[in-house]
Amino acid sequence: MPPERPHAEAAELRLGAWLHEVLGGALSASGAQPWSEESVAAAGLRLGFDRGEQKRLAPAGALDLIIAWFGRADLAAAEIFLTPEMAGRKIREKVRGGAIAWLSVLLLPGPAEGLARKAAAKGAFAFLMARGRLDHLAQIHWRAADAIWTGLGDQSLDGNYYSKRGILAGVLGAVIPVWIAADDDDKAWAFLDRRIAGIMRFEKFKAEARAATAKWPDPAELLSRLRYPGR
Repeated sequence: MPPERPHAEAAELRLGAWLHEVLGGALSASGAQPWSEESVAAAGLRLGFDRGEQKRLAPAGALDLIIAWFGRADLAAAEIFLTPEMAGRKIREKVRGGAIAWLSVLLLPGPAEGLARKAAAKGAFAFLMARGRLDHLAQIHWRAADAIWTGLGDQSLDGNYYSKRGILAGVLGAVIPVWIAADDDDKAWAFLDRRIAGIMRFEKFKAEARAATAKWPDPAELLSRLRYPGR
């Protein structure tokens, strides 16, 4: 094992403990904003992380912890496809399962804690929507979509690679505010189902279009024949 690997793993564990402490603060009745730099720093200090260590673990402060939180959701979305329950399911069901696994990382067991975690998620997205951070929000959606399609075994290298991930990233971005605002998760999942059905219709259209045009002549060859009819 490379010598830097144990250090990286230790740092990851400490970052995870810090993130857990921040989210634990979201469950308290203090009313403090869990993603304010003050709350994040205070959570680190409670764990014994001085300012220097906090800077090493999360140079960008709250932003790095939010990105780490959603990174864990990406892993959950990818790993769901390794479970026996996903074997043999249709692509639509697998995409849905991946999206729900991703969102579920943002929840804790139990309704009260779940509601509090939704408040933390709402605060995180409000933080990311501030000026200068929208690119990070777009990257979070893209990485989630990539985790799902890659977990599904998608190996496309052409424009399909980008269209699949771009469309699903848009769906995840649309379902999040619905999920946060819903008093019943089933409402959010119904919204998700409608959007995924749209993705599947689009993917079917692309496949049919590719099949229909597969035997069409090369446009460059046609133009060449028009220019040089004797060839």
